[in-house]
This record gives sequence, structure tokens and C-alpha cells, in this order.
Amino acid sequence: MESTPLSFSFSPSLQLRSRNVSHAGQVCFPGGTCDKIGTTDGDISPVWETPEQAALRETREELGIPEADVDVWCRMPVVNTKAGETKVVPVLGEVLRPRPLDPKCHFTLSDQEVEEAFLVPLRALASAGRYTQFRVPGTSGYSLPVFDVEPHRVWGMTAIMTFSLLKAMLPSKQYKHRLNFQSPIPGTLHPLDKRK
Repeated sequence: MESTPLSFSFSPSLQLRSRNVSHAGQVCFPGGTCDKIGTTDGDISPVWETPEQAALRETREELGIPEADVDVWCRMPVVNTKAGETKVVPVLGEVLRPRPLDPKCHFTLSDQEVEEAFLVPLRALASAGRYTQFRVPGTSGYSLPVFDVEPHRVWGMTAIMTFSLLKAMLPSKQYKHRLNFQSPIPGTLHPLDKRK
């Protein structure tokens, strides 16, 4: 009888962003910016939430999961947006209270921020990974992961974080995917890159 690794029992919580917010209709993890929570030095220096505090608060606000029901495990590697203007600090945790896979019965969604919430088992994510290639004239281009899972495709920054999660949680024999860079498009190198 084949044994199932414990890590395959983990199902990340994803959500479809509401039409009322930026990046409407995109799949994401619960989250947002760190809020100012006070001041020091006679109200001169602001004090901000830690990434962990922000992740717990946003999970409560967006999905209705109380902070006390989440065990924070760790911070994942920082992910920069394409333009580099924003740094995202993924925080990994476990919902302690068992919840069935039907999120509509057990999540209390924020009408303003979340259209739908769903869970995707790691096994489904690990077997659904593929890549989108981006060709950028003058560069070697790049590839990004894409996960074709139900009910929604996971792509963009959420896919990058999902890729990092899978690499961290699954043995290399079970998740062998790598991000590959590609050769430049012939004849499209930037003039400064053309060397004889």
C-alpha cells in the first residue's frame, strides 16, 4: 500500500478578488499591507504591524478566520513585484480548527474584498504546474509558473508564491519543477549588448 506524505494533506487557501478592489478577478492568498498600529517617540515615529500580524488580520477580515485559529509557521522568501516597487512577505500558517473543503459553509467572506474562497490540495497544485514564457527584446526573457487547477487558474505573483511553497514543502522527488530562463530572441538584442 502506498503511503501519502503528510505534506500532501495540506491545502492552501486561495481566493478570487472582488470586483471592488485592485486586481479584480485575480486569484490570490489572503493578505494586504501592514497597517500602522501606533506611534513612539512622542507620536513622531509610526509603529507598523509585522508581516505575521498583517497576515492574521487580513485572514480574519477577508475569510472570517479568527487569529487564534491560525498557527503561524514561518515567513516565506520575499517576492518583489515585476517593477520592484512592492515587496511581498508571504506568511505560512495552518488553520488549527479542521474545516471541510466546502469553503462557502465555513468561511465568512468580506463582500468588499473577496468574491470566492477555495482550497486546492498540494497534490493538485504539484501535478498542475506548467510555465508561461516571456520573451523580452534585449534580455534572455523569463518564465513564470502557472497552475491550471479548479476552480480557477493560479498565475502571476500568487503562482510564484505557490511555486516557493511547493519547493519548500514537498520532497524533490515529488516536485521536480524548476524555473528556466531562455535564450534571447535572435536579432532583438539591445544595441549595447551586441558585441563582435
